[in-house]
Amino acid sequence: MRTNYVLVDYENVQEIDLSCFDHENLRFLIFVGSNQVKLPTSLAIQMQNRNPPGRFILIGGNGKNALDFHIAFTIGELCGEVPTPVFHIISKDTGFAPLIDYLKQKKILAIRHEGLSSLPEAKTGSLPTPENYADKFVARLMAPKATKPRSTKTLGNTIRAANGGELDPKEIDRIVKILLERGFVKVDNGKVTYPTLESVSTAVHPATKKK
Repeated sequence: MRTNYVLVDYENVQEIDLSCFDHENLRFLIFVGSNQVKLPTSLAIQMQNRNPPGRFILIGGNGKNALDFHIAFTIGELCGEVPTPVFHIISKDTGFAPLIDYLKQKKILAIRHEGLSSLPEAKTGSLPTPENYADKFVARLMAPKATKPRSTKTLGNTIRAANGGELDPKEIDRIVKILLERGFVKVDNGKVTYPTLESVSTAVHPATKKK
């Protein structure tokens, strides 16, 4: 099972409730700005009670994008320590896009979420967004031996079926657009491929290589 790292930009996102997560395969790292001298006691307790415990990483200086650079460095460290990790960057800062694009070029799965509720493992009573659906569909495709639709029609039908058949065509089109924008799927003349996902899957499950 892959290890999912959740890297929180606490300067940017402070609404954090880890009680929504009971999945042991999530590792939480919260990056705290040098001027953020106080943390909620409830958050500290939640981080401590996780298995393994979450980590607070205090930024050692000020400056534009200082926290972003710390997140990027930590991702690099983890890539050298853990096979096939998955990174979830929690931030409203769209400046992470070049980093995420670069990671995808290196066949490393990384996604930016604007809040913890967008994580596929989140248990929330709020209405799901197209981003939620896209994240959950990617998580499903990442499973060993997962069937990957090879046509746009089948892709749409699979997304609808994965969500109880309740999505309308406009919602499905939006989800597909998000998958395309994030580089998880590629469409050419109606044919669908999964360049990032298939490369990672082959590395994790060599037996699935085509002869």
